[in-house]
Amino acid sequence: MIVNINESPRIKTNSWQAIVKGARLETLPGAAVPVIIAIALAAGDMYRSGNIADFNFIPALLCFLFAEIMQINANYINDYFDFKGGHDSDARMGNARVATQGWMTMPFMKKVIFGTNILAALVGLPIMLYGDWKLLFAIGALCMIFSLLYTTLFSKRALGDVMVLLFFGIVPVCATYLVLTGTCNWYVFVASIACGFEIDSMLVINNFRDHDEDLRTGKHTISHMLGRKRMLQFYLAIGFICVALGAYCYYIYGYAMAFHLQIIYLLNHMRVYHTMKAIWQGPELNKQLAKNGQNILLYGVLIAVGILLTFI
Repeated sequence: MIVNINESPRIKTNSWQAIVKGARLETLPGAAVPVIIAIALAAGDMYRSGNIADFNFIPALLCFLFAEIMQINANYINDYFDFKGGHDSDARMGNARVATQGWMTMPFMKKVIFGTNILAALVGLPIMLYGDWKLLFAIGALCMIFSLLYTTLFSKRALGDVMVLLFFGIVPVCATYLVLTGTCNWYVFVASIACGFEIDSMLVINNFRDHDEDLRTGKHTISHMLGRKRMLQFYLAIGFICVALGAYCYYIYGYAMAFHLQIIYLLNHMRVYHTMKAIWQGPELNKQLAKNGQNILLYGVLIAVGILLTFI
């Protein structure tokens, strides 16, 4: 649907309802899945080594909460700077944005962004008690810097996908595993790359859907480099890349069930691809974006369940 500036007059300006709307809760699975996979890998490896009694739920929970808060923070920043830069308008096909709709004033949104950063720091600082505090502090600081630079710099220069691979794959998976086990290894790194590609599938649909609007507003994405046809092919390839990488990080390393369960995810991924190919463009893509979000969560749950089923 075309967003109407008066779409929801019941949402009062700068209200709690507006704050919740701006958080974009539907995006939270993208931040949760990397941590879920890392927790499952850490628990599985500790079980195999006979150290499962040392598994600590507190840092696991802190990592999970930090990732979710940073996702919400990034959403507010994205809303703020896209509106300020003229990249959001009342003609966009995506879900309504709080700044565009007038549900939040810009000064109020600044305060909300400041608040989410403070909350992320309060949750993130205790994590440093569970490892090399200098390294963990640096990782947390990079996450906060990334949440700002993603919208203001990288996403406008066709580097958004690289940043997603780093900060929704490599960084959260490897860092969470490191916090929980005190170490990291090559197969966890490969698992983090697979996870990063999977989360990137959401950005691929976004850029595929917004191809013309982004071009009109001067926002340069990978969709403009590849073209919409190849962008769609890239989306399909992501599913197979994730499964192929899983052959190493799950099957070969001893978590065969996690590898096999990926096939369920891949079938759903292919269904979204075929639907996108059929409709090609228009607001119907919003439904496929929602289904893709469900697939991302399904991917993380299947991997985690597959790892844990290995020991039953």
